[in-house]
Amino acid sequence: MATSFSLLRTQVSKEDALPRLNLEHQRKRARELLNGVRRRDADALGRIVRAGAAAQAFALHDAQLVIARETGFPNWSTLKAHIGSEPLERPLLLAARVMAANRAAETTRRDALYRDPLASDLAGDEGWSTLLAVQKSSWPGYASGPDPYLTILTRFFDDALIDAVHRTAITQVVVVPAGMDTRAFRLEWPSGVLLFEVDTADVFAHKEQVLRRLGAQPRCGRHTLVTRSHASLKRALRRTPFDPARRTAFLLERLQYLRPEGADRLFRELTELAIDGSWVGFAHVTNETLRADFM
Repeated sequence: MATSFSLLRTQVSKEDALPRLNLEHQRKRARELLNGVRRRDADALGRIVRAGAAAQAFALHDAQLVIARETGFPNWSTLKAHIGSEPLERPLLLAARVMAANRAAETTRRDALYRDPLASDLAGDEGWSTLLAVQKSSWPGYASGPDPYLTILTRFFDDALIDAVHRTAITQVVVVPAGMDTRAFRLEWPSGVLLFEVDTADVFAHKEQVLRRLGAQPRCGRHTLVTRSHASLKRALRRTPFDPARRTAFLLERLQYLRPEGADRLFRELTELAIDGSWVGFAHVTNETLRADFM
């Protein structure tokens, strides 16, 4: 094995290849290799033989080992160490992935308040690691399970949205900012409902890639709206089948992440967009909330 590794090092020089490495790209290569092995693709099988890996019971960590050796490293850990820590994601994207990790943690509980089979993949390594870091540094500690605040918040709005749609015959739902929200995929919607997810390009770049990889199929009509500002709702909706003459349910689950001026503008736009009979739900975190004994 040392001989083959030395040969790889001569074929892929540090100066030529390693500076271009990107950890997410290497992860993608590993997943593609794993899928190729599962399909019994001849090229994929040849690569694992050349890397000295075993095809039997081939798993993701085996694929990562092959990718590392092809790139000139003895193992995946060394490859990651060379690339270094990934830059901190934009705060809103990271917050969305933490919430997805919390939903995934709730899903594993025997008496879970909801189940989200997409959440773990949407959270990814960054979402999980950040959630664990928050759990270890928070009081009271919830290291053994999901954060009850986030879990109850999710279930509360699940029920509230479905109730609003059924009770008032609403056929349009707008979630802003959407983050890693999966209500289009996991809730039972009446026929004819259109759900619009509004968020920034970096959020959807991650989210849509994961959803495509998982083959996720929405249970209602689903439209994604990319906007630079979460407050630019009215302009973003113009590019979709959104009908301003129809009742709409607006969900602002992560309102606390917006700047005050952005939140003000968003509510002004909602006032123009929401006709009589529409519904608005949002979480309002106040100074009193933060000073409460529980917090």
